[in-house]
Amino acid sequence: MVRSANLLRDGDGNWWDVSKVTANLDNFPKIEDFDALTEAQQKEKATLDHVLNRFAREDVGGPYSFHEDPSMKLSERELEKMKRKAENLRKHLEELEN
Repeated sequence: MVRSANLLRDGDGNWWDVSKVTANLDNFPKIEDFDALTEAQQKEKATLDHVLNRFAREDVGGPYSFHEDPSMKLSERELEKMKRKAENLRKHLEELEN
């Protein structure tokens, strides 16, 4: 998810007009017609698209993805550390549930 002052892109790739605050802070209009965007929204979308493309997976066209640049992949040590953290979190959550 990424947001600017006037636009929001969700994890499914949908764009939303967040230029006006809604009463429930959750019911923004979905953007269907990108040609109808204001000039400010068009500039923001271009900026957000540029940023998103930098972090996109290779199969989506991102030049800085883990798939594209092997030096950016996690080391075995980092992967083990992440697994230990996930396991500790799982144990902690189980204790809270009991």
